[in-house]
Amino acid sequence: MGAILSSLGVAVDAIIKAAWTIFTTLVSLVATLVVTFFDIIYDIVCCKCFGDRAQGKRTGTHIYKFGKKKVDPEDNAEPTAPAPAN
Repeated sequence: MGAILSSLGVAVDAIIKAAWTIFTTLVSLVATLVVTFFDIIYDIVCCKCFGDRAQGKRTGTHIYKFGKKKVDPEDNAEPTAPAPAN
């Protein structure tokens, strides 16, 4: 009789663990979708307001380049020092 109850207990435990694994997977999926949605919205708003994603505000694996402004290379040229007199 003890072996039957023990096997039933193991079966019930396995079913509960499987249900818990499915539940945690679904919670993780929903959380990932919500974070991704807000990350995309943040990127769009940031690019519209500031022209580029603010550096250091978030650390995600995705970097979206919506509306990236092109920079003229002459505007970023470093000033050159005058040549030494001979």
